[in-house]
Amino acid sequence: MDQAIARDCCRRTSFVIAGTGINRFLATEGEYIERDRREAQSLEEAERERERIRRLQREAEWEIERLGARVEPEFKSPGFVIDLSWWSGTNQELAKLALLAEATSDEEFTNPLCIKSSDLRFDDESLRYLATVPGIYSLNLTGTQITDSGLRALQPLLLQSLYLNDTAISDDGLRSLEPFRMTLSSLYLNRTAITDDGLIHLKGFGQLRTLSLTGTQVSGIGLRCLEDSWEPRMSQFACHSRR
Repeated sequence: MDQAIARDCCRRTSFVIAGTGINRFLATEGEYIERDRREAQSLEEAERERERIRRLQREAEWEIERLGARVEPEFKSPGFVIDLSWWSGTNQELAKLALLAEATSDEEFTNPLCIKSSDLRFDDESLRYLATVPGIYSLNLTGTQITDSGLRALQPLLLQSLYLNDTAISDDGLRSLEPFRMTLSSLYLNRTAITDDGLIHLKGFGQLRTLSLTGTQVSGIGLRCLEDSWEPRMSQFACHSRR
């Protein structure tokens, strides 16, 4: 009798253990299913967000190109190159470039923009509207009608490269570049009225790697005034004097 009771107890214990194992298996399997469901949902949401951003960028590109600009993806980094040489819009409509800069999923991030223009109509008023566009890191204004006073409008930007070749920029205009002393790495002043006196305003530009002064009135005397603040770190350097 005692043996029968013992066998019955063992069977009951086995059933309990087996049932516990099945429950654990089912619970674990349920967790895996739920995890896979959440991952699939997350991937779907990410893809919908990417498609939304692509749609915003396409709409922004269409709107900008409708006004005569040419938009191309930046080759070496995220962002866009915008050529305004055929711009047919007004100066006020330059603010629409912000549509492309802000077409991103991150509210604190803007697409970096490289802007270039050889349009002779591009002037100081154009710069005032352009300076309201976030994300501009490179600005090529070669051959435009900008002047010294127009450069002051650029101060809100975080410029890394600035091309002012063949413009009316003079020594006084370089004063306006002071806000870029910690960001500017390339500065092109070819065929401008820059002289030795203007280089004083470039002292302390710690990130500057490229300075091009071809066809200016800068001499070796003017360059020596920068030796105290510039170490031998220039990757490129061009200086030719009309004198």
